[in-house]
Amino acid sequence: MNRALATAFTMLLLVLPHTGQAQEPQTPAGGSTASDLNKLPQYKRDRIKSYVEAQNIAPVTAGKSLEAGAILPSTIPLRGLPRDMITEIPEVTSYRYVVMDDGIAIVEPSSRRIVQIIR
Repeated sequence: MNRALATAFTMLLLVLPHTGQAQEPQTPAGGSTASDLNKLPQYKRDRIKSYVEAQNIAPVTAGKSLEAGAILPSTIPLRGLPRDMITEIPEVTSYRYVVMDDGIAIVEPSSRRIVQIIR
């Protein structure tokens, strides 16, 4: 992504009112790709995991163990990350997540495809 565009997007997020609620995903020009998530350093994956664990969300059960590439049924609700998390880790702006028994699934909302599991 163009650095100037990324900076402008980040500044826009900082000036928008913060409600403390999870926000709908924001998709920057060019969007993020699954390969962007695979490149996330461990400390960023740990930051996402810490946030999600602090929410104390009961895991959903899909009836089987799901891996990256699997499509989630529409009956499983997806959650958005809060604006401050999106600002801190812009690679996740266009994704949602769901807590599963074996980890946190990062999901592409339009296709409901799991792009990464953070264990």
